[in-house]
Amino acid sequence: MKKYLIPPRLNEKLYVYGLTHFELLFIGLSFLIAVLSKHFILLTVPAFIFASCVRAIDGEINMWQYGKKVYNYFFKPQKFSMIGGE
Repeated sequence: MKKYLIPPRLNEKLYVYGLTHFELLFIGLSFLIAVLSKHFILLTVPAFIFASCVRAIDGEINMWQYGKKVYNYFFKPQKFSMIGGE
């Protein structure tokens, strides 16, 4: 029988509709600013943010995180080492 220090479900990130609370807050604030300013062209900003924050890749990674991984792979120096091997 396994004993957990932290139950497995409490150790996961909290998502609401697949978004973190910070992402939902940012989308909501940008939507509110667009509606209150009465420039409805600004509604494209929260729509773009929502579309790019949804975790569509394996249910764990969004477009921003995937782009960051691709950028780090191609444009950052790669370091390789053998750990403990001779």
